[in-house]
Amino acid sequence: MEKVLVVGTNSYIGDSFTAYARARFAIDALSALNDEWQGRSFAGYDSVLYVAGIAHVKQKKQMYFSVNRDLALKVAQKAENQGARQFIYISSASVYGAGGAVTAQTKPCPQSDDYYGLSKWQAEQEITKLETESFRVCIVRPPMVYGPGCKGNFPRLVDFVRKTAFFPDMANRRSMIFIDNLSEFFCLVIANKSSGVYLPQDKEYAATTAMVKEIAANLDKKIILAKFLNPFIRLLKPHVKTLQKLFGDFYYDESTKSRILDGNWQVTDFKDAVRKSVGK
Repeated sequence: MEKVLVVGTNSYIGDSFTAYARARFAIDALSALNDEWQGRSFAGYDSVLYVAGIAHVKQKKQMYFSVNRDLALKVAQKAENQGARQFIYISSASVYGAGGAVTAQTKPCPQSDDYYGLSKWQAEQEITKLETESFRVCIVRPPMVYGPGCKGNFPRLVDFVRKTAFFPDMANRRSMIFIDNLSEFFCLVIANKSSGVYLPQDKEYAATTAMVKEIAANLDKKIILAKFLNPFIRLLKPHVKTLQKLFGDFYYDESTKSRILDGNWQVTDFKDAVRKSVGK
């Protein structure tokens, strides 16, 4: 059985993966935000999955870079020095900037004021330099991750649906990934000892309006999708970041499928993913 060390306890992605895959791998977990990782031997582990990091907090530049970049690099160096065969770094779609369509040719270009995206991109570049024939480095750039108990934009959207009776009926396209699909993807990466950069996403793009409609159905909540609100959204969107996130496009296009692995890792479809995430 493969031995996997998850670095980053109390991480949504890390804790979810550990619960999902504990029957398939021998998994240990430790914190990276104290001295625990320094006193722990990495010897004997086949793969190290680095999920520690900070996000969804007030932007403090030094904190983002010290945790998401510098600490990640130190852990990767220790993993290589102590004989791990693979290091998996969880990056983010934020390395591509504010939004739009990401193609296989799109180069990372984080926004200058997005310390999260910048720190992730800089970490990728430094960690990738460690790769050798015996130490494989795998970079995973998931889009928005959602699932039961997640943090961030999805629970905010659920809360909004609970409180509103109307929602704009606008078309947009966003890549997302349900936590079980991401966990299964990690299982495939570990089993194959994969290296390189990967952009996994759910099979279906998630239009915000379609997501709201599905959330409302699972809440037994009646909501009216109103096109009459669309002109106001279009007028305000260039000036309001929240509206840009809700109704803008940000997706991995078809050409990026070359940056995912073959295999049956899409274990949950859109409807079931939303149902499980809402809690029904």
